[in-house]
Amino acid sequence: MVIVSELIKWKFFDKEKVDGHQKEMKRKQELMKELIKEGDKRKKEIDKLQEEMLDHTREILGASNKLMFVSLPVFMVLFLVLGMLYGGKMFDALFPLPKFENFFLLNPLSWFSWFRLDWPPVVLTMKTGYYKAYFFSYLVSSIVISILRKSVWQNFKGKMPKLGNKK
Repeated sequence: MVIVSELIKWKFFDKEKVDGHQKEMKRKQELMKELIKEGDKRKKEIDKLQEEMLDHTREILGASNKLMFVSLPVFMVLFLVLGMLYGGKMFDALFPLPKFENFFLLNPLSWFSWFRLDWPPVVLTMKTGYYKAYFFSYLVSSIVISILRKSVWQNFKGKMPKLGNKK
């Protein structure tokens, strides 16, 4: 699923375009700081810069929304299938996973172990359900792929063909 997620991101998310918008916004913020120091004389220019920055923000949010709308149905189908196949079943994980004993999200006192009688608050266990197994495997796989992308694939940046929605 991590590979599918990365392929969706590669196809529908134009990182260079978003980075360009962010750099342009930083440049305009610096210009706005200088104009604000001058006072109310440049009010129209400041308003114009704010509008342009808002447009850049809309472009960035539009790009991330498009990515979310494409990947959301894929994940929903995946969890539906996993729920039908493995719902309520426990199985052995590949490596020990943390299990929080007596941890309740809505009770802040349970977040801190010194308020509880049981010790240790986190126990490593091999038995798990599919939600936890999916979450940890996705987390580890995402970290590994991110490290590979930043270290190995960046060396081939100019040599690799451009794919995705690049205009």
